[in-house]
Amino acid sequence: RTETTTTRTETTTTRTETTTTMTETTTTVTTTVATTSTTTATTTTMTITATTTTTTITTTWPVDELLILNGNLSDGTRPCWILKMPDNWSNANISKLADQFASKDKYAGHPDQNGLAMLVVWASKDELSRAIHAYQGAAPVYIEEDSPLDAAPLFEEVRDMEQFQSETPWGLDRIDSEAELDGKYLAGGHRGGRSAHVYVFDTGIRSSHGQFGGRAIPTLEVSSTSVQPCCRNDLTCALDQHGHGTAVASVVGGSTLGVAQGVSMNAVKVLNDQGKGSVATFVVALDWILTNAERPAVIVAAVNTTSHSGEARAMKDAVDHATANNIAVVVPAGDDQGNACLVSPAYVPSALTVGATDDNDTKSLISNSGSCIDLFAPGTSILVAAFSSDTAYRAVSGTAVAAAHVAGAAAMKLSDSPKITGRELTAEVVKVAFRDVVQQAPGSPNKLLSVIFGTGLQPIYIGPSDPPSGDTASGGIHGKFRKKCVKAPEGVRCPENAADYGQRLGFDHFKDAFKITVENGNVCAERTDNSEDDFLPKAKYSAPAYDEGGWTLNLIILCHWKVPSAPLTWMYETMGDDRDENVCAGGASAIDRKSIYASVYNQIQGPEECEDLCRAHYDCTGISMLPDSWCEVWMKAIDNFVRLPRKANHERVQYFRRYVGSCHGNSSLALDSAHTPQEVEHICDKDQACTGFDMGPDGETTLLYEKDFAPREPLNHTCFLKSEMSQVTCNRLLGRGLPGSGVIRTARNSKLCLDPGDGNTSASMRACQSCKAADSTLPFAEDENWKDSLFLTWDGVGRIRTKAIPGRGQLCLTGNETLLNLGISPCKLEGEKSQSFEFAGAGPIRWLGQNRNLCLKVIAENQVTLEKCELINPDMQFFY
Repeated sequence: RTETTTTRTETTTTRTETTTTMTETTTTVTTTVATTSTTTATTTTMTITATTTTTTITTTWPVDELLILNGNLSDGTRPCWILKMPDNWSNANISKLADQFASKDKYAGHPDQNGLAMLVVWASKDELSRAIHAYQGAAPVYIEEDSPLDAAPLFEEVRDMEQFQSETPWGLDRIDSEAELDGKYLAGGHRGGRSAHVYVFDTGIRSSHGQFGGRAIPTLEVSSTSVQPCCRNDLTCALDQHGHGTAVASVVGGSTLGVAQGVSMNAVKVLNDQGKGSVATFVVALDWILTNAERPAVIVAAVNTTSHSGEARAMKDAVDHATANNIAVVVPAGDDQGNACLVSPAYVPSALTVGATDDNDTKSLISNSGSCIDLFAPGTSILVAAFSSDTAYRAVSGTAVAAAHVAGAAAMKLSDSPKITGRELTAEVVKVAFRDVVQQAPGSPNKLLSVIFGTGLQPIYIGPSDPPSGDTASGGIHGKFRKKCVKAPEGVRCPENAADYGQRLGFDHFKDAFKITVENGNVCAERTDNSEDDFLPKAKYSAPAYDEGGWTLNLIILCHWKVPSAPLTWMYETMGDDRDENVCAGGASAIDRKSIYASVYNQIQGPEECEDLCRAHYDCTGISMLPDSWCEVWMKAIDNFVRLPRKANHERVQYFRRYVGSCHGNSSLALDSAHTPQEVEHICDKDQACTGFDMGPDGETTLLYEKDFAPREPLNHTCFLKSEMSQVTCNRLLGRGLPGSGVIRTARNSKLCLDPGDGNTSASMRACQSCKAADSTLPFAEDENWKDSLFLTWDGVGRIRTKAIPGRGQLCLTGNETLLNLGISPCKLEGEKSQSFEFAGAGPIRWLGQNRNLCLKVIAENQVTLEKCELINPDMQFFY
């Protein structure tokens, strides 16, 4: 190993150990110093007498004979050193060694609490020698001089931010399906990362930004050996005044920009406001996190050292120790257009090292490559939150934001599987990555991040169809070439449309469809379109070998491994066909199964099981129970799919189902002027031969006389199709949240707490101290008499209650749609709409009264009003 000033050849130390004594023989170490002088250390034999608490070694260790990494001990300076001690050392051992140093600039690790067996100290050569000699203990495994640490670069781009912000980030769109970009992100995980923590080792986070909604938690500031834990309500602690950490955090878990949109992001400031830090700072912060972290947790450290990889041994050992203690560490590959194996911590095998790609799945021009990379992720032209204000955004490129995508994906897996180990987590993220899609990345693993494990679904690998085998008359292996079965995991449940477009993974550019069944322990895919083989658009699919209806697509379908339990509370409302509004379902027709917005299940035992299936989808908006034990689970906004005519005549047997996509028909009629959808419904409804209509983006309308729905381009069309009315029970998801209790603060200003009023005054925000006690959920108002009135309890979805008031009992927050304000009044029966709110502990508080799209908002003079919900408006975000 070539180091800064020395070249050293080492052999392995041998050790013989019994229960009471240990004999250790060191090896001969030949050292060639930069001045060309040569010193040969002698072989020393030591007898170690072990007790239950301490280890005494009779031989002292001159500092000249220690393994010094990167250091120059001859210039008389007092640099910062990282002393790696044996893994069996205790807190007491390290503290005793630390006491030998006169310097106050030191930090002792906490191995007793699964922290690091390391000591970080500022010292000269003489101070090192005197301290180690005075301790007369075991020699450090090595001593490493501190080295600089920098934020992995982010390259800013000039974009039309107004248009850019209105689009679904392409990086999210890319990782939720191996199919084409469709302009949508199916947020993974039935929890969206809730209950998991991502510790962002960076320049801090602007926690009040509208992307975070109270989920960005000030946690720790570290500068060299100085450690300052944060009160989670102190938004000035671990505050980002550089921009790097805020950008990374927004991709990890931003409300609209993030991969895990329910995760908690903990700000760990290890870089200063110029984006500079040191390995010692990283090591100190990691020891503190290992000792104090809320779990399950993952670390994203978008940093690079200026040292060569082989010289950053302390960084490697720290990352290895974190992973072994079930906190995986995600790092960028670096942005030098070179070899990631020459960058630290990218080279560390236990770290999850991430390269960057563009929207064509090509390795980014700036991204490093090489065998030390584990996988790639989107890292070019990524929309991120900016630190300059709570509503600022910018577009950046770099492996730092690629690593942020992976950290968010890891958090979703942790949320669903909180007991998974660090090594299992990194292996799972790599295992489910899309394969053989990254271009121009020679020497690197060809894997691209996927979040399919976080969708609450289980991928089942079908692959391409098998050629016919055996006597096809008697069925061969699978009966038909157009059907293939694989062994199913026990207890798997697959939607009937699990292999339709949007519900499956694969590179298919034509609208083939598959029926999915579970038969005798097997999952089977049977192709249901192209029965006459007249729809194969590409030569490779038209070969004679595929005339029986097979496919070359590497088919992967998404089924349920099991329906996971969730800590969220849920509330549904029943929707009826007699109401002049949208309903959520109508029947499992072939057209329905082609919808990219629904999953269709059969053999459902009842509404409760159908609800459980909804809970497994983070984006579920409602369910319907159909005749014959069928269940439809709907994603995205329900009103995109099914609606009754505005003036419904219930003697009719048809209604209009709405799809985002386009309709085609051999027989159609273009209307000569623009119409509203309601007007065209009326025209088509009176024409018994009309089967539906297609509306373009500019109001152009075509009546259809044959049904043919294509949920693909152009997606800017809307297709309405007549359908027979079914007797269905429709339940729209009214809200979901997490129950809790405490003081509800604004995300923009944590020193303001929600005061529900006294029954005579409206709700407002009252000044309260940011952090005064170990239990930061307790309020400390300027007027101590208000303490009890600020403490609230909420159901997640339901009532927000005050503490019992003498003579008045318990009161509940109540909304008023006419005045658009809030106050408190006696609690009514559970389910009363005016007293029903949705709150997940961080983010908007949605009122579930007559208008379900009203949220609490802080306005001038700290008043609280009800206004149209805006997910990323910092004045509409609260936390406790």
